[in-house]
Amino acid sequence: ALRTVGGDSQTVDECVVLLETVRQEVLINRKRHDVRKAMEAASTKTVFERVGGESGITTFVETMYSKATEDVRVKSFFEKNKAKVSSIKKKLLHFFSLAFGGQSTYDIDDVRAMHYGYNISDYHFDSLLDIIGAALEEQGVKKKDVAEVLISLQPIRADVTTGFTVRMEVARKNVEK
Repeated sequence: ALRTVGGDSQTVDECVVLLETVRQEVLINRKRHDVRKAMEAASTKTVFERVGGESGITTFVETMYSKATEDVRVKSFFEKNKAKVSSIKKKLLHFFSLAFGGQSTYDIDDVRAMHYGYNISDYHFDSLLDIIGAALEEQGVKKKDVAEVLISLQPIRADVTTGFTVRMEVARKNVEK
């Protein structure tokens, strides 16, 4: 197959040697392959699709933002002027579209820089996860899917809370002096 797409003999030989090292593992795992489970997994909709696509995400962001401005634990991060609120909602829409498995232009590498100056702690992050979960449940998303979303957001915790973590470490070192 590699030769038919223009692969030279040396490349084909190198691929064969590399593949040979995992032959047993592939053969053993092939016996465990469950076609029914594979078909179910392939037909499973993304969370993005399950919440109603772009219109569902838009409704979710509106609900989540409203809840965030009413929650004393995090409202200071969300009570802004109209232009800033519009900008934040747009970024949230792009972020959650991506996080829920939809198409988005959101650059996940910007998360740390965007949140660094806000002094967001794990307490605030967890509070927002509570709000996200409540907004999803209010929208009729199944508890299993809500749990999946909340788990999928955990990897960005460190990026969102880095500013607070750095400031706490600096303060701790200053106290020790």
